[in-house]
Amino acid sequence: MRKSLFYYLCGMKRYFWLIIKAIGGGLLVLVLLLLGAAIALNSSSIQNRIRQKATTMLAERLQTKVHIEGLEWDFFRQEFQLTGVEIEDLQRRKMFVMRELNVRLAVLPLLSKEVNISKARINGLYAALYKEHPDTAANYQFVIDAFKKGKPEPRDSEPKTKEPVTFDVKHASVSDVEASYNDNTLSLKSIRYDKDWRDRQQLRLEQVRVYWDQMTRKGMQRNHAGIGVLEAKETDHNPTLHLGNVRFATDNHLPRKNTGRPKRGFFDAGHLDFLAQLDLELLYIDKDSIVAQLTHGEACDSVTGFDIRQLQAHVSATKHGMHLSDVLVTLPNTEIHIESGMMQFPNKREGRTIAYETSLVKGTTQLKDISRAFAPVLYKFSLPVNFEARMKGDDQKILFSDIFVHTPDNRLTVKAKGHLHELKDKYKLKVHFDVQEMRARNSVVPDIISQFPIKKFMMKQLKALGIIRFNGSMDVHYKHEFFAGLLRTAVGNMNVRLEIDDINKYLLGHVRSNSLELGKVIDMPSIGKIKGMADIKFDISKQRTAKMRRIKGGKLPMGNVQAHVDEASYKKIKVRNIYADIVSDGAEAIGDLNISGRRTDVLCSFSFKDTEEMHKMRIKPGIRFHGLSDENKAKDKKKELAKEKAKAKKKRIKEQEKAKKKRAKEQRKLKTQQGQGST
Repeated sequence: MRKSLFYYLCGMKRYFWLIIKAIGGGLLVLVLLLLGAAIALNSSSIQNRIRQKATTMLAERLQTKVHIEGLEWDFFRQEFQLTGVEIEDLQRRKMFVMRELNVRLAVLPLLSKEVNISKARINGLYAALYKEHPDTAANYQFVIDAFKKGKPEPRDSEPKTKEPVTFDVKHASVSDVEASYNDNTLSLKSIRYDKDWRDRQQLRLEQVRVYWDQMTRKGMQRNHAGIGVLEAKETDHNPTLHLGNVRFATDNHLPRKNTGRPKRGFFDAGHLDFLAQLDLELLYIDKDSIVAQLTHGEACDSVTGFDIRQLQAHVSATKHGMHLSDVLVTLPNTEIHIESGMMQFPNKREGRTIAYETSLVKGTTQLKDISRAFAPVLYKFSLPVNFEARMKGDDQKILFSDIFVHTPDNRLTVKAKGHLHELKDKYKLKVHFDVQEMRARNSVVPDIISQFPIKKFMMKQLKALGIIRFNGSMDVHYKHEFFAGLLRTAVGNMNVRLEIDDINKYLLGHVRSNSLELGKVIDMPSIGKIKGMADIKFDISKQRTAKMRRIKGGKLPMGNVQAHVDEASYKKIKVRNIYADIVSDGAEAIGDLNISGRRTDVLCSFSFKDTEEMHKMRIKPGIRFHGLSDENKAKDKKKELAKEKAKAKKKRIKEQEKAKKKRAKEQRKLKTQQGQGST
C-alpha cells in the first residue's frame, strides 16, 4: 500500500513538472513572439511601412495631400515619435504642419482603459485657416466633413454604457505654435504641464500673443493682446495664479484724438497700450464658478498716463455674473475702497445686458492723477479731495447717489446726485447732476482756481464774496455745459444761469439779485445794495484771445456785460432804472451808465484796466437833455385821459348826490303838506 502511494506521488510530481515546463515553454514562446514583434516594430522597415500606410489612408480619407516625414516606436522605452506632418487644404495651401510629436506612455495599462503618459511633447505647430466670405465654407471644413462620414448611424436602441477612459499625465509641453484665421493670428512660445510625486499640478505658459481686426465707427482697428507669463500651481494651501506682462493694445491707424489739441487728454480708445501684472489665490473652482482672492494687481499705460499701483479684491464669478468685495485701487495719489459690488454679464440669447451696482465707494484723490489721460489742465492740481458715492447702471446709463465730496479740512463740501444717459453715442450723451448743497469757505475757491495753470481774473472779487453756498443743477449736452441755481454769498444772493459753449467758445450767462452789496465786491464802499439783473458773454477761445493779447496785451477777460439795475444806492442817494453796458477787449473795459429821465438822462462813463484796481477806475459824468420820448408822451397822454376821466367821474358823482338831496327835500316837504291836510 505504501509502495503504490509512493509511485502515485512520484507520478504526480512528474506530471506537475511537465505542466510547469509546458507553461514555462508557452510563456517563453509568448515572450519570444512579443520580443520578435517589438524588434520588428522597432525596425525602420516596418515603421516606414506603417507610416506609408497611415499617410495613404489619411490622404484618401481627406482627398488632399498628406505628408508624414517620420514615425518611430520604441517598444522597450515605450516611446512614440511622429515628425514632419503636413496637411494641405483643397486649394493646395499648407493648412496644418506639426514638426515633432513625442509621447512616452505605458502600454499594458491601455488594456484596462488607462492612459498613463509619463511625458508628452509637441514642438512646432502651424495652422493657416481661412473663411473668405460669410457664405463660403472654411478651408478646414472638408476635414470635419470627412471624419463625420465615418461615424456610425445612431441606433434606436439605447447605447451600452461604456467604461470611461482614465488619463494620468505626468509631464506635457507644447512649444513654438503659430495659428491664423484670416487676418487674425495667435502665437505661443511654450506651454508646460507638470505633476510631482505628491500629485500637485503646475501649468506654465509663456509669450502668448493674439492679433485681430475689429470694425469700429472710425474704420478697421487692429488689436493686440498678450501674456508674457501665466503660471498656475497647486500648493499646500490654495492654488495660485500669476499673470505677468499682460498686454492689451489697440491701433486704429488714425491720428490720436489730441493731435493738435493740447487741451484734450491722451486717452483714446483707438490708441491703447496697457501692461498689467496680476496675482490670484484660487479659493474654489469648478466648471461653472470660481472664487478667488486678487492679492496683487498693477496696470499702466505709459501713453495715457494710467498708473494703477495696487489692485486687490475678493472675486466670486459664474457665467452669469461676478461679485466683488473688499476692493482696493491705488494710484500714485489716489486710493479707492469699495466694500462690495456686482456685475451682470451680457448674454444676447438670454436677453441680458451688462449691469452693475456698488456699495458706498470711498476714497481720496488728487486730480492730477487723471490729468494726462483726460484733462491736461489738471496737471498741477495737488489739492487733496475726499469723495463718497454709490453707483449703478448698465450699457446705456450710470446713476450716482449719495455723492459727498469734500476737502480734508472741510473748507469745501458738496452733496449731490446725478446720472449719465445715452452712453453709446457721444452726440446724444446727457449728463445731469443735482447739487443739493455746496459750501465753500475761507477763500477755498481762489485756492482751487490757483491749481489751474490759467490766467487768474477777478480773484480779489471772489475773495470778497466770503462763504459761498450753492444749490442747483449742472447739465452737459454735446459740447455744452449748463449751470443753474441759487448762489448765496456774504454780500448777497444771486440767481445764476451759465452756459459754456465749447463749439463757439463762449461763456454765456444771466444773473439776478434782489440785494447785492456791489460796493464790497469791487472795493467801492460808496456803492450800496443793488437790485437788478445782468447778461454776460465772455470769449473763452484761446486762439481769439491770444491773437487779441498779442496786439493789445491786457489783464482782463474779453467780453461784454449788459445790466439793468432796478434800484441802487450811491452814498445816501437812491437811484432807479439804470442801464449799464460794459465792453472789454482784454486790455481795457469801458462802461456806460444811463439813468433815463422824462426830459434829461444822467450819463456816466467809466473805464479800468485791472480787476484788482477797479476802485481806481476813471469816471466821467454827463447829462443829456431831450424832448419827451414817444413813450413819455404816451404816458402823459394816458395820465391826462385818466385825469379827465377822474374829473368827469367826480362831477357825475357830485351831480348824483345833489339830485339825491333835492329828491329827499321834496319828499320831506310833501310829507309835511300831507300831515297838515289831514289835521
